[in-house]
Amino acid sequence: MRPVRSVTALLILTAFFVCPAGPQEKNPLSIATRSETPVSIQRLRSPVTFDGLSEEDAWRNIQVLPMVMMTPNFGFPPSEKTELKVGFDDEYLWVAGRLYDREPARIQARSKKRDLQEASSDFFAVIIDTFNDKENALAFATT
Repeated sequence: MRPVRSVTALLILTAFFVCPAGPQEKNPLSIATRSETPVSIQRLRSPVTFDGLSEEDAWRNIQVLPMVMMTPNFGFPPSEKTELKVGFDDEYLWVAGRLYDREPARIQARSKKRDLQEASSDFFAVIIDTFNDKENALAFATT
């Protein structure tokens, strides 16, 4: 199955980033997912090209993060195969998503208007709770 460059279900990764108390190189960042089980974010060992693909060697050993649906079935696993990887280098936090769809013709984006979020449109979002207060966050979303 080849990845489709669009989104099939509303998936939101709620990430809580924390700096560990130990040595920075061994475990520089971690994420607490909805299950509150920390997941380590690994340093990317080679360059990444910002081109919408995630085919570089840098992604090869990065673990796929656990995902849950927001709608229509909150907390359930995604209805389609979904792979999300997060890594970092000296300058950036990188997020790579591979979002598969059995019926790509049914993917919906009702409008191309900036910042318009409609419940009927498919989109993908990453929300980063940098204060770890579960109230304030920085969101990145795309249809």
